[in-house]
Amino acid sequence: MRKGPGLSALSRQSIYTSSYSTLSSSISTSQITSLQSSLESFRELLIEFSMKHKKDIKDDPAFRHQFQKMCSSLGIDPLVGSSRSSGSGGVWGMLGISEFEYELCVQLVDVCVSSRGQNGGLIRLDEVIRRVERLRSGGKDRSSITDVKGKTNEGDVTEQDILRCLKILEPLKSGYTVHTIQSTKYIRSVPSELNMDQSILLSIAATTGGRLNKREVRGQTGWGEDRINVGLRDCVMEHGLGWVDDQSFAFDHLSGSGVVENQIRGDVWIIAATNFEVV
Repeated sequence: MRKGPGLSALSRQSIYTSSYSTLSSSISTSQITSLQSSLESFRELLIEFSMKHKKDIKDDPAFRHQFQKMCSSLGIDPLVGSSRSSGSGGVWGMLGISEFEYELCVQLVDVCVSSRGQNGGLIRLDEVIRRVERLRSGGKDRSSITDVKGKTNEGDVTEQDILRCLKILEPLKSGYTVHTIQSTKYIRSVPSELNMDQSILLSIAATTGGRLNKREVRGQTGWGEDRINVGLRDCVMEHGLGWVDDQSFAFDHLSGSGVVENQIRGDVWIIAATNFEVV
């Protein structure tokens, strides 16, 4: 009869298992250390690249966007510092971009707050860029500014710059959010959310140049008169998103208002979706 393994065999097996475990742990630790070293080396090279092309990154919005995309694809946050950047704003901080972005945040808030009385806190993102660029150029449209060679300069603020600023503003919890409606981005700068009916009305307004006509709303939604009135009234009275066009209604001269007994009389213009230049 064959004997089973003795104590010495079990002891050797235990030693082998322990050795394999130690070797595996050693290899894993070595790999992690090597990976960390490689990442740190790459970060240092990235910093050298950013410093070499500092002017291009600051002055050229397209180059700046590509640099940001490169950092994002590699999982590197340019706002996070490394040993070389002393932890003060990371790569962006070394380039002076943090100062640029903080200034841009102030201008973004200025534009959103100053226009709330007209649009109820909802404004197209491209309109924000246009107004911010006017602030940065002393009240002139960027299209009217030419460089020393006589060429028209492109705007120095991009959509990606504004979206980064919105992320910076997130900790303030002041309600700055982005909504995409009919492929157009809008910035909502008040904490209140749009309900489903208001979102549908805004979507319709985006296809009509900003105008909401009861007949058109009914044709596209199938809503009844009461639901249309409530939706339009909320857009005008509750959120301030739109204005009533008195001239679009054969209007009772005694009423003096486009909202009579909670009924909207006349077309409503959603300012954020209206195609006109605000001076």
